[in-house]
Amino acid sequence: MLSVDGLGILSDDFVVVGRKPSVVREFGTRGTGFLGRVVLSKGDDPVLGRKVLVDLATSHVILVLGKRGYGKSYTLGVLVEELASLPYSVRSRTAVIVIDTVGIFWTMKVPNRDQKELLKKWGLEPKGFNVKVLVPKGTLPFYLEYGIPVDGYFAIRPSELGVTEWLGLFDLDLDSEAGSLLAGAVVEAEDKVGNYDLDDLIRIVGEMDASPHVKRSVAMRLAAAKEWGLFDKNAPRTVEYARAGAVNVIDVSTFKGAFGGQSIREVVVAVLGKKIFEERMKYRKVEEIQEMKTGRPVSEMPLVWMIIDEAHLFMPRGRKSVAKDVLSDWIRVGRQPGLSLVLATQRIDRMSDDAITQADIIIGHRITSYLDIQALSAVRPTYAGDSLDKHLATLPHTRGLAVLMDDVTEKVWVIRVRPRMSWHGGGSATALVKL
Repeated sequence: MLSVDGLGILSDDFVVVGRKPSVVREFGTRGTGFLGRVVLSKGDDPVLGRKVLVDLATSHVILVLGKRGYGKSYTLGVLVEELASLPYSVRSRTAVIVIDTVGIFWTMKVPNRDQKELLKKWGLEPKGFNVKVLVPKGTLPFYLEYGIPVDGYFAIRPSELGVTEWLGLFDLDLDSEAGSLLAGAVVEAEDKVGNYDLDDLIRIVGEMDASPHVKRSVAMRLAAAKEWGLFDKNAPRTVEYARAGAVNVIDVSTFKGAFGGQSIREVVVAVLGKKIFEERMKYRKVEEIQEMKTGRPVSEMPLVWMIIDEAHLFMPRGRKSVAKDVLSDWIRVGRQPGLSLVLATQRIDRMSDDAITQADIIIGHRITSYLDIQALSAVRPTYAGDSLDKHLATLPHTRGLAVLMDDVTEKVWVIRVRPRMSWHGGGSATALVKL
């Protein structure tokens, strides 16, 4: 038995969520991450029991829920830390992409020295992580001027957007004059130029057979898109952001909406998700061939984890979204090609049912909104029974406490998420400072 002074930890045993018992017997805890500990008592400072380990070696859809300020982004950071800490044999087969909607995950580069003593009680120590932080091109000078540690800028080749993404970006219908013109220009640019830039697209629009005001309308949209700092014909191919062993943080916090259409952030996720999905579907076949020949299912394309904060922005309930269509494919068939999603939201009632019903691991922090509780309860797994409502209703105010539901073990746990080893950037801004 393990007893740590000041924490009330009573066990050194563990439970692995998201992994079948047969796999645990064969591989043990290799390829798992330390998420937290099981809560054994009530109150704001409960006694803690077994370690909670989460499987990170196979595909999952993990849903992280809770109202603002109770630990969603913190828990995402813990999962990213664990993915970055996997042994080389597993990490070299894994790529991690974090879609940072708030601009806080750059702090993972900085050790959490403020909680050194707390980390010691958990058997951990402060540590910064080798994450690659990419920001919009237009904001890069600001980050560099103030010494904020970033590694470069993120951009997409215009040629990697299909007709659907271009129309969604500008909220145009294919049957409209402007939509038809833009779609025709995109097809022509693909055929005649290949890796085209926005100037090529504007030129082709001007050469096409359409009324002057329609051509001017489309050209103005494309000219405005040049100012976003998103498009660059010399940018890496999107699949290159999914490099084996790498954790890429893509900061989309400064991207705004586009002409009343779907947000630029949605298009970023749609393009990334679509290209990675297509590539993994191809390379999964290569892995199966290798497994038949050598017994080792390996290829040059790693398994991919995409971690998205404020996920209701990308999988909205009740409206169309190019990102939702792509992420729904990841959710429905991503297990076979090795694609995992971690989706965090504080607005469960605004989230697509696909994301809730198909999640195999749900981590629920404190929820008080009736609509959110109703939305989650409506699709709760049968094994949760009435215990889910009871746990959510009685969960203490202490940050870091959560209800965990695991489809593999078909159990519901109350857990305390472990402290971050790296600095957490999700705190609230304040005008109060120490004098």
